Amino acid sequence: MTILRAAFALLLALPVFAQVRPLPPVAAPVLAAPALPTFAAASAGPSLPSLPAAPLLTERAAFELQKDADRLYAALADVHNRAQAGAAPAALAPAKRAVAADLKGVLAQLPAGASDWAEVSAELKHLRAERVALEKAADPAARAVDSRRRAELNGEIYALQLRAAYLQLMGKAPVDAPALRRNAALWSLVGAFNSAAAGRAESGWREGLDRAEAVFGDGRTLVVSRRWRNAHSELDDAARDARNGRAGQAAGKFAELAEILSRTPTDDAEHLARHRAAASALHAAASAALAGENGATLSARALAAKGLIPHPKLAEPTPVFYDGADKAVRAQFHALASSKKEYLAVLAREAALKRWAEILAGPRPTKADREAARVDLAEARTWAGRGFVGAKQVAAQNLDAALDALERGDAPLAARHAAYAGQELEKRRAELERIADGIRARLTRLAPPPTRLLDRLGARARILTGGGIRFGPDGGILPLNEPLRVAAFDNDDNLIRYRTKIYLRRVGTGEEIGITTDEFARERTTIGKSGKYKDYAPSDLNGGELRDFMDARDPDIFPKDLAAAVSEPGWRGPSWPAFERALGSPRTAGWTAIITSRGHFPENMVRGMAPLKDNGSVASLPRPELVFPVSPESGTPLSRALPAGMPVPQRKLEVIMALLDLIESVPLADPSARHTFGYSDDDADMIARIRDGLTGEETLRRRWPHVRISLFATGAGSERTDVLTAD
Repeated sequence: MTILRAAFALLLALPVFAQVRPLPPVAAPVLAAPALPTFAAASAGPSLPSLPAAPLLTERAAFELQKDADRLYAALADVHNRAQAGAAPAALAPAKRAVAADLKGVLAQLPAGASDWAEVSAELKHLRAERVALEKAADPAARAVDSRRRAELNGEIYALQLRAAYLQLMGKAPVDAPALRRNAALWSLVGAFNSAAAGRAESGWREGLDRAEAVFGDGRTLVVSRRWRNAHSELDDAARDARNGRAGQAAGKFAELAEILSRTPTDDAEHLARHRAAASALHAAASAALAGENGATLSARALAAKGLIPHPKLAEPTPVFYDGADKAVRAQFHALASSKKEYLAVLAREAALKRWAEILAGPRPTKADREAARVDLAEARTWAGRGFVGAKQVAAQNLDAALDALERGDAPLAARHAAYAGQELEKRRAELERIADGIRARLTRLAPPPTRLLDRLGARARILTGGGIRFGPDGGILPLNEPLRVAAFDNDDNLIRYRTKIYLRRVGTGEEIGITTDEFARERTTIGKSGKYKDYAPSDLNGGELRDFMDARDPDIFPKDLAAAVSEPGWRGPSWPAFERALGSPRTAGWTAIITSRGHFPENMVRGMAPLKDNGSVASLPRPELVFPVSPESGTPLSRALPAGMPVPQRKLEVIMALLDLIESVPLADPSARHTFGYSDDDADMIARIRDGLTGEETLRRRWPHVRISLFATGAGSERTDVLTAD
């Protein structure tokens, strides 16, 4: 099985070296000597393959690394044993070539690195010294800080150890006899297995730390669930759509998956360098689908992209956030902090036990390995024996048995008991997670209602912290001396007059026409009913009516649209002066939002506006987390967070209400003061619908008593200002 095989194909049990793999008592591993022409197969070649930069080592990837080292060791040990037993060179040749090809194939999937023996040896020495230094840290907090580097370091050492094995077998290392070369390579593979085991333990610890943040939070943010999806299965579905002529559906799936792959991740798969290439390929496939590319060719694109996604199982976090300002919830936060502290302590011990279980079960645990394991297991035994937690007590009993086995020299038995102890600690972590569930349930009842839309987007904490909001020790938002001033703007024809077209199709003939956004805003309520467009309907051809308002065809379409717009005179819309003032004031720049009917990804919109800052039109740019594209068909996170059938005016209203909830949650030092929120739109009907959704003394008084709300209709001939306040 290759290093980066799909997650669903992983074995449930840890890899164990073959029960019977005796090595003859040849010389100890010597890393040194001349060529080994009888082993180097012509088809394999002597050169080391290389690839681009390494991805972050994850627990799943480290597991696959272990299995590759295990398989290579078994195959080479078989060749070595047969050679020592007197097998003829011709009889061994096929097996030798197979080992060389397998090892080279594994190396082809690893990052580029040193290919000369002197370089490999020197780099190994340097990285091992760094690993020893990092592993000396005794303080759990310090070890946690370095855990990601230790995981990556073990992955780098693993790659070098495999390269060392390759060079030893290919005659590129200073080892004299064929038997010694094989023996040296076997020791290198043992080292690679142990490095992968250590890297797996560190990666598991790192992922456990991340999960601890998800489970327990920091007093103000709790992530309660993950949505898992299989990228390979989704690409199969998209390819099927393409082959069956459903190009629009295929394009949507390509665009959605590309967005997930390119998102700044909290999830391990998002760190893989190849995912960026996959995202780019899928964006191109979405554009090709909308451009009418042949279904078979499009299907081939999708299936080819699978090779760029080595870990197809992707996690989408579904966050839920709670404010801790109310004194009634402080006790719950303290309980969470206490549980989290124990969770991390259990996790650290569990990771160490897993590592030693792997190494002691390996082919050749050294005397130094056994002594280091004894020290770690003894410390873990003392720790586990404290208190009356059932899982820890059972772990302590297994650790007693492991220490006894080590004393008798039975490393495999010690490994099994260390693994059993680790499993008990894993149960304790699960128990602590259930305790956290109960605490969160109480928080749900005691805390103020969360701003659910921003929670689903994972944007609430970023908006607050990016806007200068500070938190107290209990996780509560600290009161502000000055109220917030939040300004939100519609984009098209309100801020900037674009030349982007919206497409309509004539009913009956299928003739397609494009109209400007300004005209669409005036005629939107009459299309298909009366007036000049009574015989027209929104186009469903060539990607739909809003195809130029989304990134599926071209991620750079918005930057291009904006550049074209500002190249013409009169590009500034009626709200541009207010937008410019908002971004020019330090007090309001971090609280300037865009709520647009477009469907571009926020990052692409901010990137498109960068030239406006460069040429001095604005002093700063909106923050991406405050750019809300509400188009229902775009595949952006916001489009998926809202119901599919919700119309655009209601979508804008939902965003505005979420922002008002967020603003209301920020306390003021002066209870009589009020935050201010303003929204402007050139579409008078849009403003009317939003006004109707917000008005009503009961709603305002109960939901946003500390926010002064202003709505500005800016369309020519329909200018109007409404101030909605619960007085």
